[in-house]
Amino acid sequence: MAPQLYQFINKQHLDADNKLTDDEWELFVKKFQDNFALQCSEIAEEMFDNFKEQEKEEKYRRAWEQMGTLVDLANQLGLAEDDEED
Repeated sequence: MAPQLYQFINKQHLDADNKLTDDEWELFVKKFQDNFALQCSEIAEEMFDNFKEQEKEEKYRRAWEQMGTLVDLANQLGLAEDDEED
């Protein structure tokens, strides 16, 4: 199974001082669980889109670096073509 992103929050994560009763916590969860899930999904989609863009930019950067290395090697070996016309 592929790794997964998930997020769950227990009462003790948010209510470390135990200010809410279990009934109040249950009411809080019922009131906000759908919105919480939706916002987590939206954040995940945004992060994924940013990751894809960063990966694409990194591939282009590596390709340009490799191209520069190939040009340098061709120059060192005397294989590069002159851009000047006679």
